[in-house]
Amino acid sequence: METTVTEALQELKTIQKRIQSKRDGILQYTTRSGDKVDPLQKEAGGSKGWIDRELQAIRDLQTRFVRLRTAILLSNLQTELELHGDKRTIAEWLVWRREQQRDEGQFLQGIGQSIGRARNRSYVGEDKEPDVVVNVDEGQLREDAEKFVQLSSDLDGKLSLLNATTTIEVE
Repeated sequence: METTVTEALQELKTIQKRIQSKRDGILQYTTRSGDKVDPLQKEAGGSKGWIDRELQAIRDLQTRFVRLRTAILLSNLQTELELHGDKRTIAEWLVWRREQQRDEGQFLQGIGQSIGRARNRSYVGEDKEPDVVVNVDEGQLREDAEKFVQLSSDLDGKLSLLNATTTIEVE
């Protein structure tokens, strides 16, 4: 069966909700007082039969979930995206976004703040420049910060577009 990554991601959310709903339902019927009538007696097999069918349905949903997730992963490992001259697979972009993007942004911002604090501490008056040695190219720092913001913004949009247009094959 062929589907887009976006559709598969939505199906994963639906599957998770269905599994939870089935688990919640099963918990209601795991035990009952022996003197009470089985509330599912009209179902084939009563509560026990119903629970068995629900457990099988959960296993089937879990299998579908794993297949969808694996198909998405394989696609992400094979599909490449070039942004601002940097070409990576979707999987690599996702790792960067999840594990490095925030730190990179904070680092660039921290350098700028550090320079500003140093200048403020050494400020001696209106007619005299602060006595601070800056060991980074501030123009390049501003450019890098702007590129970072643009890359972060573009990445989210491109990933959404690729997810909507990339098809995967799911068994």
